[in-house]
Amino acid sequence: MRRTSVGLKLSLTLTLAACATHGAAVSSPGGQTLPVAAAGSGVPGDDEAEATIKETVDLSKDEWIALEGSPGTAALVPGATAVAKKQWAQARRSLEVALGGLQNAPIDQQFAGLALLGRACDFLNDRKAAEKAYGAILDVWKGETTVRAAIASAGHDGKARREAVQRVLLAVGEALYFMSAEKPDDNDASPPRYTRETQTNGYRRSISAR
Repeated sequence: MRRTSVGLKLSLTLTLAACATHGAAVSSPGGQTLPVAAAGSGVPGDDEAEATIKETVDLSKDEWIALEGSPGTAALVPGATAVAKKQWAQARRSLEVALGGLQNAPIDQQFAGLALLGRACDFLNDRKAAEKAYGAILDVWKGETTVRAAIASAGHDGKARREAVQRVLLAVGEALYFMSAEKPDDNDASPPRYTRETQTNGYRRSISAR
């Protein structure tokens, strides 16, 4: 599978649309329960988290980060830099080592590392390894609950919160696109369900207008 801008744009649209899916808790690929923003918890509450999501969706395409340019932690920088340089074997080795030490890291950092690892494995034609990396993202993706966990981990800095949201959405969008291209008839590759019709249409209009 090779990514196209159209395919990634579609996957990102579907990912953004899924952000209003609610859940009670979210676990990381490492298995630990992650914090979810809640009013009075010392992390961004419902109104602040909602504002962060809206601000992120409203960004122009030029204001979005790239996972290889902003993986969220220094531990992923060498692997991300290798991805940017298309040094796929080096990227894979570095990311595999880095991810081993990120089991307790914020969800956006884990998702960024897994997406970059999946991309490297894909370009190395190791589809099974790519599917494993991308599948680890989708296994724990819980829509807005996952996004709120990323916001909570990022604290109160607006820029950090927006970038954390972007990392989560970009990683999930890339994973969805890989899975849908690899297994177009597999129901497990379907994007998350979303039921709030009005907000879905707003997100899609926002992305399609870019």
